[in-house]
Amino acid sequence: LVSLVFALLFVIALPFIVVQSRRFQLRVSSWRNVRFGFDGGYGEAARIYLGIGMLVPLSLGLIIPYFEYLKQSFFIRNSRYGNTPFRFEARLGRFYVIFLIALALMMAVGVLAAVAFAYSGLGTWISKALPQLARSHWLILLVLLFYAFAFAVLSIPLAYVNSRVTNECLNHTLLGSNRLQSRLSARHLAGLYIGNLVLVVLTLGLYAPWAKIRLLRYRLESTAVLADGQLAEFTQAAAPVPSATGEELGDLLDVDFGF
Repeated sequence: LVSLVFALLFVIALPFIVVQSRRFQLRVSSWRNVRFGFDGGYGEAARIYLGIGMLVPLSLGLIIPYFEYLKQSFFIRNSRYGNTPFRFEARLGRFYVIFLIALALMMAVGVLAAVAFAYSGLGTWISKALPQLARSHWLILLVLLFYAFAFAVLSIPLAYVNSRVTNECLNHTLLGSNRLQSRLSARHLAGLYIGNLVLVVLTLGLYAPWAKIRLLRYRLESTAVLADGQLAEFTQAAAPVPSATGEELGDLLDVDFGF
């Protein structure tokens, strides 16, 4: 009952957390002494996260591409650099193509993993060893290894979705006459996911900060601004620094509202 109450409170507070977190992140970020800003409202966030988001399970996931498109559009359209807002020109159809390909990848990888598991003899060994394992701490290790293997398998379609969605969004984002460019590779990203997973497991979690830095460094190295004209023309918007409450709540709940 307590869990349900807190879940309900989180859902109600989600639009506030989303807007405040994004507003704080951009407001404390600057480039060439010009700060970024975010003008998104709670109403639009509520319509997306509470309205469309609630339809995701009811639609059996068919509405996920539309939900993701609305989220990215909300974040980008309402962001600005100084006084100049970003423009979002991505197409909804591309999101459906990305997620359909990811679904096909997930099914293919799942079938290959199942075939490899069946012919490796691992299933037979587990079934024979399980009574002994159940009486020891090795059962915990077995469960952890299963989850690690499942994540490694799912990292391929996950990397495809993350790379393609980011590329689609940034490559269709304009700031005045300037364009953004993203060249993330699904193969490289999947390699980072799996490599980070192995190192985090081997170091009992101590490698986690380095794993985050590796991912962030690759994302930034794959992002560029295709400048058209003088970037010094952008002017600073005068606005107070927002409260860090949304950002801290997002960190507390491990919610990331970036790309």
